[in-house]
Amino acid sequence: MYTLLITGVCGGAGVTSVTANLAAAMQLQGMRCLVLDLNPANVLRYSFAIRHDERAGWVRASVDGKPWQEAAYAAHNGVTVLPFGELSAAEVREYHLDASAIVERLEVMLAALRDMAYDCVLIDGPAAFQFAEVAQVSNRLWVTTPSAGAYAMLKRYGESWLGDSLDSKSHLLINRLSPHIPLEQDIAGLLKQDFAAALTPNGIHEDLAVAEAQALFATVLETAVDSQATKDFQALARFYLTVARGRTA
Repeated sequence: MYTLLITGVCGGAGVTSVTANLAAAMQLQGMRCLVLDLNPANVLRYSFAIRHDERAGWVRASVDGKPWQEAAYAAHNGVTVLPFGELSAAEVREYHLDASAIVERLEVMLAALRDMAYDCVLIDGPAAFQFAEVAQVSNRLWVTTPSAGAYAMLKRYGESWLGDSLDSKSHLLINRLSPHIPLEQDIAGLLKQDFAAALTPNGIHEDLAVAEAQALFATVLETAVDSQATKDFQALARFYLTVARGRTA
């Protein structure tokens, strides 16, 4: 089973939309995919038409003393979704649900998922420093926007996040790149120059179709099949299909 932890270089990188759309694209490539939300904000579910008043989730189940498997939701596009679940601030404090505790629970879940009929698990993780180490993931995908702030973060921490060789388990994806904004093109050029070994073969272009799909509680592959974003996610899925086959061979 191939596992990919997706996190942001900084907040607002678009990790949740990347996770949802990449899972949908990999499912279309014939991979049996499960997506898992590590964020207490619990918003990954919206891309899979899970009701806003649905409180179920894998952490919610754990707090309630129920099997986390009961929180799995079969989306109409074939992807299986494990939302985080709705918790109050008091419950987060009472059950000590800090980053290390959630990672500990995650490791147990990933071990169990290896015995289930999934080809890949995509994990929607928080930004930057949180959840720095998850032992059982095959690769980690860092998502960045072509912004000055994100570039500064990568210049400061990129070596420790991404490694310094082609054998690193970490990859870097440029998301929301607009070809019509010179500054973004310049920063993307710097990213390609400084982090060439870690960059995925393609990025994801800025595309209104992604936001429109989110508003429809779906993925862009369902709502705008001919959009640039759909083509980008399909290309990214083909890349990770190759990576997954190499990791699980």
